[in-house]
Amino acid sequence: AALVAEPKPVLLNVVTSVAFLLAEAFPHRLLYGLLHTSAYFLLALTAEKGVGRTLATPFTESFPSGIPSFRGTHIDLLVLVFHKVLVASHPWTASLWEPLLLATLNLSPYAPELSEVATGKLLSLLRMTSGRRRLLR
Repeated sequence: AALVAEPKPVLLNVVTSVAFLLAEAFPHRLLYGLLHTSAYFLLALTAEKGVGRTLATPFTESFPSGIPSFRGTHIDLLVLVFHKVLVASHPWTASLWEPLLLATLNLSPYAPELSEVATGKLLSLLRMTSGRRRLLR
């Protein structure tokens, strides 16, 4: 809760750094703990009031880690990173579906517009979650 009271640039830097950790850690099984900590940190953070509004500010930096270039907000960045982690289909990322999709749900009221790239990735996640294999688990 103390982080939410911080100035916007601090919060945006923290979220961007955690998104980078997620994007970098998911292929490495040894970073399993960091991956889960990052996912649950973002879930807890997005549940706080005011965070969604702050994350709806434009993302103007470049982001490494194989994330496609886009023009949008920090929410778009999180959607792209979540997609990258979830489509990887590593056994150690299977337990991240719920926290990452819930974080996306928490941010959805604050994202009236998504970039074209993030919208496509979100539709891809929708197709994956509505597939027979995921629904009949």
